[in-house]
Amino acid sequence: MRPILALVLSLAPAFAWAGEEQHEHKAPHGGTLVELGEHFAHLELVLDATTGTLTAYVLDHEAEKSVRLKRGEIAATIANVDQKKDSFDLKLLAVANVLTGETESDSSEFASRAEQLKDAKAFTLTIKALTIKGKQLTNVEAQFPAGNEPKIAQPAEKKDPPADPPKPPEVTKAPEKPVQIRKGPHGGTLVVLNDKVGYVELVIDSEAGKATAYVLGPDAKKPERIEQSEFALELLAAGWVGAADAGDEEANRMAALITSKLEANPEQSLKFKAVVNKQTGETEGDTSVFAVSDERLKKLDKEFKAALYGITIHGSEFKRVELKFPDGNQAEYERRKNAPPKSADKPFGE
Repeated sequence: MRPILALVLSLAPAFAWAGEEQHEHKAPHGGTLVELGEHFAHLELVLDATTGTLTAYVLDHEAEKSVRLKRGEIAATIANVDQKKDSFDLKLLAVANVLTGETESDSSEFASRAEQLKDAKAFTLTIKALTIKGKQLTNVEAQFPAGNEPKIAQPAEKKDPPADPPKPPEVTKAPEKPVQIRKGPHGGTLVVLNDKVGYVELVIDSEAGKATAYVLGPDAKKPERIEQSEFALELLAAGWVGAADAGDEEANRMAALITSKLEANPEQSLKFKAVVNKQTGETEGDTSVFAVSDERLKKLDKEFKAALYGITIHGSEFKRVELKFPDGNQAEYERRKNAPPKSADKPFGE
């Protein structure tokens, strides 16, 4: 598990609403929450110190729902990294997500990678200009990983407490039903494109250095032919950990790469080519089976993150679909699918 440092950045002092009881919020990504203005929004920063990747999540006043911004980037300045006096500019780019419908110009997530942030523990971040829900904020400064989310004071312990009152009956909260992770018909990892459109099943034979992808219909069982000859699977930062642990310098370099764009990085991608099958009549431009052979597959760790790029099925184009091997993306897909819908009358964002 790589070290993750998280922060929620304030763009103004935090106050409780007048007449409302002050309460603490919980950061959805494990960060330290700090309010934006007078309890109207939050900006949460998460730092992956291993890769130097900084991600910003724009959240609502309760730090529960995403707030989309109609912009492609957030301009910031980073200074005093671990007490060093130098500074540098950093553009946090909007991240597209096919599951939520967020795009590079309408997103609640912004990210960028900087070598100077690798292994960083503390720094100063300044947002040059930002508009959230119609409010303009400029030159906002915050210390990482400190914040200004108010902590609720605990009552002082009484010196001579009276006898303990009877304890109320404990209320046991029913645990959330876990998502059942399904396997594909070939025993592989199921990746949800859309449960009403189709799936992709990945079967990786690391010993042989081969991988096969099966495009399936909405029932995740029947083959679904698509009219294309190839697509890409990009191995993200954790993909080459096993080889890196073995001392492979090339694999160690690959492990440091990460991307949030809608085009696969060729240095860490595998090209799946269409498989022709005369018995089923499948051809290079009309098939449900794709395969790749690559020596790098022999160096994969048992668990890694990846992203599928460039799959079109029934007219629906899936530019980028993230997954975790070997479980796929079923749990994340169901979580987002069942999340409370955003109001159509009062959308978040600019």
